[in-house]
Amino acid sequence: MGQAAIVVRATRCLGVAVGQSPAQPTELSQIGPNLVAPDGTGDINNYTVIYVLTNQALAEHFQTAGLPAVFRS
Repeated sequence: MGQAAIVVRATRCLGVAVGQSPAQPTELSQIGPNLVAPDGTGDINNYTVIYVLTNQALAEHFQTAGLPAVFRS
């Protein structure tokens, strides 16, 4: 059987600007499964289930682009 685990990647930026909005500190997390082939060969595959952001303009931009994103304050 293959293996799967939940992967959470997070980053923090001092300033992120979207369009004409002023730059603001932003935290972004990418959450999803990490899949490994059952025979151990091949690459590890990471898939995004959702992005969680502290920048509302960036979350809305992600959503407009069709990405699963939510804003949290």
